[in-house]
Amino acid sequence: MNTIAIKASDRLGLENLNQSDLILPRIKLCQSMTRERSETSPKHIEGLEEGDFFNSLTGEKYGKEIRIIPVHFVRSRILFNERGTGGGFRCSSRNGIDGGHYSKTCETCLFSKWREKDPPECTEFKSLIGLLKPKLERVVLSFHGSAISVANDWLTRMSNLMDAEDKPIFHHEYRIQSILGGTSPQTYMTYSVQSAGTTVSEEEELARRIHGTVYQRTLALEAAPETDETEVPF
Repeated sequence: MNTIAIKASDRLGLENLNQSDLILPRIKLCQSMTRERSETSPKHIEGLEEGDFFNSLTGEKYGKEIRIIPVHFVRSRILFNERGTGGGFRCSSRNGIDGGHYSKTCETCLFSKWREKDPPECTEFKSLIGLLKPKLERVVLSFHGSAISVANDWLTRMSNLMDAEDKPIFHHEYRIQSILGGTSPQTYMTYSVQSAGTTVSEEEELARRIHGTVYQRTLALEAAPETDETEVPF
């Protein structure tokens, strides 16, 4: 049985469960200061190395390369509390457009704007909910800061393919590798995204079913990374 396509008879005891009760596992890219590397962290993952992809929920390590079938794109914004204040956030927009309380729209909000050389205090996220191969686990991969350009490039290529082929984004799968970014001495791990061919009919059918259950209003915030700003540098 597929790990996602659960039979109704196997849901006994969870009849009242809905999407808002679930946490989407995030695929995170380990940086030099990622807390899961620290032996004193309660989230420590043994043997985790810089450049490794790992599952934020299970702690499973995937190495330096993953394959994913994108299913749904979400955009969001979060204004985090300052470091050392206990975490959490002051404001959020589930669609990256509106919904916050400092301004009517994100575009007009002062926290979303550059101030000379200082980046916006509000963090923009571009996330893709997808199926991680080979088990076809439902996960989310989020980009922010310097990685936004990677997301934009990937989204542009997927949009062009959709126009050319008249197929959904989950008609293709992608190989994502960790690579060294930045310039010495300010280097960090970032992403390389390459097409890995088309999906088979069973994968595309599963992706289509998953897409039908995903709604931006309930999953956008869960798709954003935790308040660990060391993971992807700005």
